[in-house]
Amino acid sequence: MIQSKHWTTNLLLIDHQERINELWNDPNDKVVEVSQACCKLNRELDSKSIKQLVAVLPFGMSSFCKFAEIGADPRLTASHRRHLLPVKLSVLYELQQFTDEEFQAFEEEGLLTPRLRHADVTRWVSKRRGEPQKCASIPKLPGMFYAALTPRRQLANTEESKIEAALTALAEQFQMDLVYPKTKIRKGIWEKAQMQIRREGKKIVDEYFRRRRTEVGPYKYQSSPHRRKYVGFVAEEVKIEPDADEERVHDVLTAIGRADQFERIRDAAYDKYEVDTPFESPEWMDVVADKPPPQSARDADIEELRQQIEVAKPKSWKRLDFSGFK
Repeated sequence: MIQSKHWTTNLLLIDHQERINELWNDPNDKVVEVSQACCKLNRELDSKSIKQLVAVLPFGMSSFCKFAEIGADPRLTASHRRHLLPVKLSVLYELQQFTDEEFQAFEEEGLLTPRLRHADVTRWVSKRRGEPQKCASIPKLPGMFYAALTPRRQLANTEESKIEAALTALAEQFQMDLVYPKTKIRKGIWEKAQMQIRREGKKIVDEYFRRRRTEVGPYKYQSSPHRRKYVGFVAEEVKIEPDADEERVHDVLTAIGRADQFERIRDAAYDKYEVDTPFESPEWMDVVADKPPPQSARDADIEELRQQIEVAKPKSWKRLDFSGFK
């Protein structure tokens, strides 16, 4: 049952991925269509599946969130206005941030055109709201830092892993400290929370078995050795595998009558790793929102995802040959 659910989710992931890639690679600009596809994806998948899919899309999580918000905005998806919209994600996102009053005023002034630039929007907003315009400046580092890396384009998931490994090795080689900005996306937070849920779930299960073995005695299941270790259960019913998800942990705790503990251990894991806490994306991700990774890097991410899906496929049953029996 669980394998079937995982396989269905994986098929849905591939469908969304193929649809978004098809729109992204269309020679005609399909920014609004990509936005609508991301909005649909955001509504149909859970946060874990979204993170898994975004890792192999031609844009990162910051851009995905912007696409999803644009796709959910009827002002930007209306068919009668489609020919007036700019094709830059950053510009569309600025328009999406407008109040209805601001959007109407901007459109009535005849400023909504396909050639609209990000600077035009921010200048209009600053003038209307009476805000001082920001001056672009080259970022400067305190003297305690040796250097810093500023990306000029988006990074694929496999590229980020290689960069972090290389930086760690470089820092160790020259006895330096590796320092990340506070706004760095907290990669792996979801997985860490899931690991803690599995770990705490196993503790509850182990404690239950220890108590049950004491209660029933060492000879209770002598005639059923496959049930002896788990005191009346078979392993498939109560074993929490290394890749078990929350549903599996909940099912195991329910099987031993300890389902009331699931919410406690899940809430503790979520609180510890701040899974539901919103966070700011690094500024560089907004700067390079329209500059995707090269195709080779995206292909590497896709191959990594396909390998993960292959591992998650349900194992086929082998047909037994009884021809030798009489």
